[in-house]
Amino acid sequence: MNKAWLFSFLRIWGTKFIRRAFIFQIFIIGFSGIFPVIYRTADFSFMKLMITQLVHFVCAVFFFTYIDVKNVSFDKVVKSFILIFVIQTFIELVATSFPSSIGKFVRLFNHFDPESVIGLGDRVRGYALSAATTYHLSLVYGVAFILYIKTLVESKKIKFRQLITGLLIVVGVFFAGRTGFVGIGIGCIYFLISLKVKTRNKFSAIAKLLVSIAIIISLTLTVAPKKFKDMVVDYLIPYAFEFIYQKLDSGKAQTASTNQLKEMWHRDFDERELIFGSGKYTTDDGRYYMHVDPGILRHLLYGGILFYLLLVFYQMIITFPLKKRTDYYIFILIFIYFLFMDFKGGTIGMNKFAFASTLLLGFSYTRKEKIDFSKTVSYKRTNSFCSE
Repeated sequence: MNKAWLFSFLRIWGTKFIRRAFIFQIFIIGFSGIFPVIYRTADFSFMKLMITQLVHFVCAVFFFTYIDVKNVSFDKVVKSFILIFVIQTFIELVATSFPSSIGKFVRLFNHFDPESVIGLGDRVRGYALSAATTYHLSLVYGVAFILYIKTLVESKKIKFRQLITGLLIVVGVFFAGRTGFVGIGIGCIYFLISLKVKTRNKFSAIAKLLVSIAIIISLTLTVAPKKFKDMVVDYLIPYAFEFIYQKLDSGKAQTASTNQLKEMWHRDFDERELIFGSGKYTTDDGRYYMHVDPGILRHLLYGGILFYLLLVFYQMIITFPLKKRTDYYIFILIFIYFLFMDFKGGTIGMNKFAFASTLLLGFSYTRKEKIDFSKTVSYKRTNSFCSE
């Protein structure tokens, strides 16, 4: 009903970044429907998945209209993105501390299934207020940390408050799943090798980080409820550092999930299906064809090499903005992160959390910010008055 909002909504659909992403998404939907027809499998589950993403796309543009009308800058979007995951960590901490009350209430909204989690994670995961509480959530926790590194790199002086923010994101990964640690690793490596950060600031950040960790451990051991401390000692730490515990116990640095992942990569695959596809994405019991989790295996088995390359290209379209600035590197880091994670779970092209986060960041980065002319005129008048 509001002409300004309607004009912004229609204009966003005409922007090159949104237009090319939407058109290519429709192309992927149509192209993915060829394989079930050619191979006569009638398995249109991937096509349905992408149609759902199409609905997400339309919903996203309504949200982007708000960003455009309110003139929300890219830096503001980044800070809000980081803040969301800091708040999510607090939700996880509170829900885990009171599992029989707040924890049960939170799980009413996320439909967490403990049986779907392998190993010790079923006791600490699933307490996030999110549509997905395991792989998907942990994946974008890694994105949040990469964005957090952007704020550190651009800071003239790194403060304790900033380090606490980063630690809270890391703590959230403990509860969401170890996937996010890959994003944390990529972010940390970039911070250490970045020429934009002075060596003195790097050492200062490490020193402050160690102090912050010591403070958090002290608070956990003294102030936290007994049930929470027991959960941390008995479940959270053994889950997060399962590979170390396994190394000490069995002599092998392994986890239950990585063992299962290795087994998936050593299935008896048909080479022709990996090259040309099979038109099979899911089975009658609702599981993925050949019972594989890695996105690269799922999509090679479904549509072959050409189909997977199209998905990678689609992910590039929704990840990389059209214009480049000095902070363009974060999109490269995020894309590398997603490529890595596609060897573990479905990520490239079809992951709804990866899609939502990259489309949001790409649009807000590409969008031209409006100039507040009233402030500009006021500044000029003040400057002129001072010079007189």
